[in-house]
Amino acid sequence: MRTLTTALLLLIALPAAAQELSSAERARLQRVMRDGLRQYEAAAGESPAARENLEHVRRMLDAVDARREDLRRRGIDADVARAGILFSDLGKNGANMSALAQELFPNEYRNPATRGAAMFKAFLLHEVPGRRIFRETARQYGLSAETIERVERANVGHNGPGAAGSWWQGAWDSQIRSLERGAVRLDGPHGELVRQYVGRAYPMVQGLEGALHTALDRRDQGTRDGSLKIMAERMGRGETLREAFRATFGSQEGSNQRMTQLQFDALRERYPQVFEIDVVREAERAVQETARFSNHVQFNRAGDRARIHLPDGRVVEATSFESFREALVQVEQPSARRFRSGAEGGRPALSELANRTLPQLLAEARRRGVEVRPPYTRAALLSALTGASATQANQALARRDGGPVRSGAARVLERQLPQSQRGQRRTRR
Repeated sequence: MRTLTTALLLLIALPAAAQELSSAERARLQRVMRDGLRQYEAAAGESPAARENLEHVRRMLDAVDARREDLRRRGIDADVARAGILFSDLGKNGANMSALAQELFPNEYRNPATRGAAMFKAFLLHEVPGRRIFRETARQYGLSAETIERVERANVGHNGPGAAGSWWQGAWDSQIRSLERGAVRLDGPHGELVRQYVGRAYPMVQGLEGALHTALDRRDQGTRDGSLKIMAERMGRGETLREAFRATFGSQEGSNQRMTQLQFDALRERYPQVFEIDVVREAERAVQETARFSNHVQFNRAGDRARIHLPDGRVVEATSFESFREALVQVEQPSARRFRSGAEGGRPALSELANRTLPQLLAEARRRGVEVRPPYTRAALLSALTGASATQANQALARRDGGPVRSGAARVLERQLPQSQRGQRRTRR
């Protein structure tokens, strides 16, 4: 059996109409994906950055899921693309990143003065832990070598393209491409994969599933929710609210928005057909919208306190990432709904789901594989299914219901719960 390493290094792009997965192979791949999603969910309590990472991945998964038929007609397998997305960012979660830094750069990691540098290099190599976890999980469920290769093609290079002048390319060249083999330990469990990156330019994504993943990743990083994810990462490295906000939401030279446009240009040159997909076609305009959020935010002189002006006229103060995020997500991005639901219908909008009863929302969550734990509320289910904040979900329900009313459906559902979980006050919301 040919090795995955050799197959990936050949970098021969799959044809647009790749062979359809068998129903049995697709079922195996979906089981692999469920395992991958559980790992994100388990890590979500580690930090704000880990929670944002989970939501970032969910947004991309939903965007693909909402466009399955359109993607199939274009020769893109939605499940292969989703699997590539699912395992792409597991390496960003704290435990995986720390383990990689200790394995590859043990001396730097042991020294508190240089630990940050080791962690930053591990961050740039965050594709690696996810690829290793995917391979192990895929073999456990019996995926074929061909399917494993296709999914890895949908992952490798997803942080690019490494366009000249982009932040990613500059960081990669200075930290990873310039590394000599002797400066990194390659005898650990990730060594075989890390060899494919050290001393090399960041790889260009290969195949249509990978190009779609990359486009969605760039779109998400440049719009409100993805910019919040990057903002959490930057604050985790010591930046103030103002510094992190301006670097991610600003439109000045060197900002996240400008860098993202450089990457879009490079991706379009290689894969113009991907820009025919609605969510990618509109991506550049969506990224340009993001600078408008600056009109809603003011900072104090120290940069550690923000005032967010909401559309309803209220002004909210924030001193932490969590409070800042809770306020800013109440300022809607115009293109957000199209990204979630797709041009051909796909997932219903928040306003439509708010019409559904509690049992209907539970059925929808189960159908989509969204894990929700009791106590079950409509607001919690709306947030899980749409990515809306708790405030947005409650506001949508209030508009429909006229206030919190405990439903008969909730009482029926409560009687089905174990005795230990009963007795708590549950409202219709």
